[in-house]
Amino acid sequence: MSLVVTDKKKLAIFILICSIILSILLSLLVFYLLQPDDDDKQPEQVMEKIETKLQLAELSQPFTQEDNPEIYQQWGNDWVDIINTMLPLSAERVYQQPECDMVEKLELSNKSIIQETPIVDVFCENEEVFSVTLNDVTQEKRLLPNSKLFGRTTDEFINACLQPIKPNLMYPDSIVPDALNTNINMDNTQQKLNIQMPITVKTGYDSHITHMVTCQVDSQLNATAQFSPMPVQNIPNNNSHTEQ
Repeated sequence: MSLVVTDKKKLAIFILICSIILSILLSLLVFYLLQPDDDDKQPEQVMEKIETKLQLAELSQPFTQEDNPEIYQQWGNDWVDIINTMLPLSAERVYQQPECDMVEKLELSNKSIIQETPIVDVFCENEEVFSVTLNDVTQEKRLLPNSKLFGRTTDEFINACLQPIKPNLMYPDSIVPDALNTNINMDNTQQKLNIQMPITVKTGYDSHITHMVTCQVDSQLNATAQFSPMPVQNIPNNNSHTEQ
């Protein structure tokens, strides 16, 4: 009889312990579920981001042979594939810029050079327009609207910036601009762009050095520039750079 009572006590204690453990686990679960994360804090913003992604994807529909035969005829299949890849990337990159409130539409720009330089014009609802090049979508760099670029692309200004310094270099064709660390801003007083841009240039066989280029470029691509070595030691060529 005492054995049965003992077993009942053990069972009761076991059930009590299990109940306590279960209660603790449930409390921890409830506590965890009630902890606000970024999504829970701002569910409306999360939905807005999702809707924005869907809208950008809708605006970035690719060109097709059925709907755009003239584009295929001019550019060819391979180039149209590149342009179609650029469309959603251009929309996403422009939407990230503070001057664009929301992307409204995309067009293949008439500034494009057929089978050489595709440019996508991205129109924003606040009437800003960005002319996006292949370099713009493949490199993380600041994009400026055409209103701040006199209707030109950033690549045109960067290339203009490099022209005055080329005669001073031993290997001018070896210039590789560092797009990621390039700063471009508008001088509203002089109506010129100020550009600061690191470049890597060849100095000899398998030897390179980094310079900082500082220049001003006007709307007609007239540039004044100066450059000086950065405090970085020469580095061997690792073929890791891509020319713009």
